[in-house]
Amino acid sequence: LTDKKMIFEKIKSTFPKKYYNDARALYYEIDESMSNFVRGRILMAVFVGVVTMIVLLLMNVEFAVVIGLITMISDIIPYVGPFVGFLPAGIFSLMHSPLKFFWVGVLFFFVNWVENNILGPKLLGESTGIHPLIILISIIIGGGMFGVWGMILSVPFVSLVIILSRFFVKKMNE
Repeated sequence: LTDKKMIFEKIKSTFPKKYYNDARALYYEIDESMSNFVRGRILMAVFVGVVTMIVLLLMNVEFAVVIGLITMISDIIPYVGPFVGFLPAGIFSLMHSPLKFFWVGVLFFFVNWVENNILGPKLLGESTGIHPLIILISIIIGGGMFGVWGMILSVPFVSLVIILSRFFVKKMNE
């Protein structure tokens, strides 16, 4: 942070002067898209953590607040994160009764389904400007090709490709 100005000037000097405005506009568009993606992921994680915490409190599962926080933090990892949150919830509910364990499993399945099939594509689609179906397909392909990291980075990558392709098509047409 202390060298921000120096680094920015160094990067600025690498671009020819006639392309500087284009590079700057492209930088700001990419920055906005990535910031919106991060905000969307954080909002989804907060939703999952709060809903999980509230329902676990209503079900009288021990350490519901802590489990909600664990679920919120681990939710950054698509598909795998909710399972990480389910482990402690499942253990504490199983200590109480198998029926409670069943209902906690149903809760986590339902919350994960809503997040991945309704909330995630809609919220990330609105925040990044990408169609929800493209988001779903990119997460599936990214996960299939690169595992968990592919699932996490697929939407920002697709967003970056779309921004760059629009930019280059616009420049080719000019």
